[in-house]
This record gives sequence, structure tokens and C-alpha cells, in this order.
Amino acid sequence: MRRKAAAPDPFRVRCHVTDRWLQLSPREQFDVMGDDDLVHVDVMTLDEERAPYKLCELVVARGDLLRAIAAYGDPPPSRPRRVLQLSGPEDAAG
Repeated sequence: MRRKAAAPDPFRVRCHVTDRWLQLSPREQFDVMGDDDLVHVDVMTLDEERAPYKLCELVVARGDLLRAIAAYGDPPPSRPRRVLQLSGPEDAAG
């Protein structure tokens, strides 16, 4: 019997360079203080046994997070890649 792959965690933002990730708390865990909707973010990594390990916890205002993402902007449009073709000795023989 084949096991289904686990669905990706919608509250997890992985790093594309290291074994670290941001782990957000589910919505019902957020606090509201005044006008700020606070988001609890755990900065996670893997320990020596490859088990999840929390490096630190951040509590940030949702609006501040969204403003920072908006300021970062959209990625630039992709440009066609130029492929450099090298000719080897076999091409020179003609």
C-alpha cells in the first residue's frame, strides 16, 4: 500500500538556502492589541538528529509584515536566457 505525501504546511515558509524555516501559528493563536493583529513566528532549524528545533520566537504586527512584503515588490519579469554554445574540436573538423 502506498502512503500519500503529507500536504504542505500552510503556516511554514522554508528557506531556499538552509534547513531553516519560519513557522507561523494558526490564526486562532493570534493576539489583537489595539489596532495591531500580532503574528507569532517561530524561527526553526534542525538539530543534530534532524529534529525540529526552535531558534527564537518573534511576535510581529501583521500589518508591518504585509507592508514589508509589499515594499519588497514583485519579482522582475523573467528575461529570455541566452545560451552560450561552445564548439569543441569535433566541430572544428567540419
